[in-house]
Amino acid sequence: MIPYAEFYNYDRLESAAVELGLLNTEADEENLLNLHNQLVWHLYRFDKDPRADAILYAVIEAILGEKAADITDVPWELRCVWEGGDKGGRDGNHCGSEHTVGTDWLLFLAHRAEHTEACRQRKSRA
Repeated sequence: MIPYAEFYNYDRLESAAVELGLLNTEADEENLLNLHNQLVWHLYRFDKDPRADAILYAVIEAILGEKAADITDVPWELRCVWEGGDKGGRDGNHCGSEHTVGTDWLLFLAHRAEHTEACRQRKSRA
């Protein structure tokens, strides 16, 4: 199991936000700090803020890649971010999305795929 604290590391969250282009204004910085605090205090709720979900998804993706781990190594309360929805109603406080997969989530995944491909193409040209 990957320690929960790795997922709320502020430097990781900040790097993910920059990579996604979600850290451009003072308001974005405030939202990132709010996400960090919500994670620290176990108050984060999936599907309340698509930008926060996107940042946390990117952090989970990076950690899984670094550790050659899979989703079962992620703390249960954060797995809904990776899976994009509810965890069977077991604990509505953490993953209590009304929808299994919201439209914002699908749009984020599509954007993320486009962004990743564009980065790969830029690197291959360099």
